[in-house]
Amino acid sequence: MSTAITIDWYPVERQSLPAILMGIEKPSGSPLPNPLATSSKDVVLGIANLTGVVESSFPSIMLVGSARKEVLAWISTYAEEAFPLSQFCRVLSTDDWLDLASEQPSSQLIGPVNSLWSSLVLGEMLGQVSSDQDVSTIALSRASACFSFAIARTTLLYPHRDTLRNKCADRLSFVENNSRFGRKNISTALLKPIWSAAFAVERIAIGSSDFATYLLGLLKILAPQVLALIESNKLLLSDSAEERVKGFDSIVDYLFAESKHNRISRSHSALCFAVAALLAGRGTSHIQLLGPVAQDFPDAFPWYGLLAGMVGQQYWDKAWSQQVKGVERTLRQCFRLDEPVQADICWIEYDWLARTYDSPEAFSMLPRNFPSGLAIELLPGVICQFRLEDHFGAKLRNEASKTPTEPAKPTNVDNTKEIARVLEMLRQAQELLQKQVPEANKQFGLFVEQELPTTQKPKRSRESRARKSSEK
Repeated sequence: MSTAITIDWYPVERQSLPAILMGIEKPSGSPLPNPLATSSKDVVLGIANLTGVVESSFPSIMLVGSARKEVLAWISTYAEEAFPLSQFCRVLSTDDWLDLASEQPSSQLIGPVNSLWSSLVLGEMLGQVSSDQDVSTIALSRASACFSFAIARTTLLYPHRDTLRNKCADRLSFVENNSRFGRKNISTALLKPIWSAAFAVERIAIGSSDFATYLLGLLKILAPQVLALIESNKLLLSDSAEERVKGFDSIVDYLFAESKHNRISRSHSALCFAVAALLAGRGTSHIQLLGPVAQDFPDAFPWYGLLAGMVGQQYWDKAWSQQVKGVERTLRQCFRLDEPVQADICWIEYDWLARTYDSPEAFSMLPRNFPSGLAIELLPGVICQFRLEDHFGAKLRNEASKTPTEPAKPTNVDNTKEIARVLEMLRQAQELLQKQVPEANKQFGLFVEQELPTTQKPKRSRESRARKSSEK
């Protein structure tokens, strides 16, 4: 479902852009029949017209032409208060505009979401966490930091657009390889086979109500080699829960032994772990079985999520069902092209910054929703959150690691004689101080002159006695 959006397009020179964005000026001239009907190499600004709104003109979309590098460089240098431009409106290159076929933009309302996407995102959320995380306690805010979330949003907003899905995946990989962002446990390279499997089985009906039969039917489509391995393990297909757990343990031992000799692919091993864990629990109740393999095969979790989404909600436990519905609610958020950008920065700005500057400050100094992360709009309505690497903290840790932990070796001196000499000097000093300090415990009455020690009597006392003797 979609509703039309009315936008008037105006060519704008870069020098006039800051004042227009700040609301100080308005675009001049007549609007263009379409945003590409101009020879301007700078900017075409889209002004949304909302019926019934008193102040209905405000910048909503900015298309930057072939001179994008020059425009962004000029704005960031001479109009810093207006950078990034995403603070004011959505920023797109004309190439992206053509790929989106958005000459007549409309608002996108997402209907029912196939459970495999929200379940896949939840699986990646668990796999991206460095420590064992309980399904019921993982924060739903982690969903927007998952690569699969961006792919799912692209699929939902732009169905049947393979070129846009590929563009989104390429941009995720490009950002992932930027050293200014923290590394994730599961890379896009590990996720691409899972995404391909999701596209392959999204519209396939297996036609069986039995859990094990349905799951094995999925495996027959995805990986016949893994199917043969699972079917050879009779314990996993047992009616006894205890026997199925033993079957899972035997699968783990076998796959780890095979992985040392590279006799089975990484992707197939992760898929096999996921299938075995689902079979052991006859649903999502035994996901904790994947804990011991998470460090070596974190991609087993998104495989697990994909398959759990395919088998259906009747096989989900309470925690899995609640979290999947929470992710689905986030995926279904509607999108209007003329609304403010929810991300910190649009793709065209990120691409220019990443290729122009090498320093971490290029991103850390931008206004952001979260101090430790940067949200990038890869495509209109498709956002992914990336954690900024703490380069200052990493530098301090590296310097600390270089600091010697052992005490410095003593110089080549006779320590025994040196210590004895110091002690003798201290003893002599103590004796000298004791001779000069008056008695501390002796008390005197009020207004009674204190008698000083004989060694410290003042000179005037002797002079007084001399006068007295002369008088006699």
